[in-house]
Amino acid sequence: MISSMAVGARQRGGNFTAGGSRPLTVSTVVGVESAQGDVWRAQVTYVSDRLVGLRGWTIVDGRFRERDTVTLLIGEGDRLVSGKAQVLAAGGSLMRIVRRDASEESERRLAPRLRVDIDATVTVSTPQSGLAQVATHVVDLSASGCAIRATTPLPVGTPVALDLELAGTPVKFAGIVVRTWLAGTESRAGVQFDPMPSPTIQLLNRFLVDQLRNDE
Repeated sequence: MISSMAVGARQRGGNFTAGGSRPLTVSTVVGVESAQGDVWRAQVTYVSDRLVGLRGWTIVDGRFRERDTVTLLIGEGDRLVSGKAQVLAAGGSLMRIVRRDASEESERRLAPRLRVDIDATVTVSTPQSGLAQVATHVVDLSASGCAIRATTPLPVGTPVALDLELAGTPVKFAGIVVRTWLAGTESRAGVQFDPMPSPTIQLLNRFLVDQLRNDE
């Protein structure tokens, strides 16, 4: 599936940096850290703009999945720098990642995020039982994502589907968990929405505008 990552191993690119400083080149040894703190060591085989191909010392199967948010670690000790990335593909001893710029994170956060309390159902895929549905509440909402009460563990990188109603209209959002935290004693999960069809975008934007007007 991703064996083509090794093709072009002689290509070099100076555009990909971690932490805004150190460029990556072919043969650089790096670490890829999961949200759970598991570090996979690998060597860079390909660099092109924001894309990086990696070949590791061990297999990635079961440790990293497509769309996982990871931290790329370059260097050691006081010369260690890091940057956020997302897994595009992983299998065997190969992985392909794409850098996530700090500017992208800033743009997501520019979208107005409103406090809400909306009943919802989250659907997740589990290795044990396949698809599982869990009742939850959306506690804040924006045009790019939402936060939910995580009544079941939702690790970063977990794909989810959310079913809820906005102004009496049923709507489904697909997305991926990009952050987890505690709010007092409650577990929360931040979900970044996947691209949506135009009618869903219009419905969501109309709901957010109406809520903003009601809060004025």
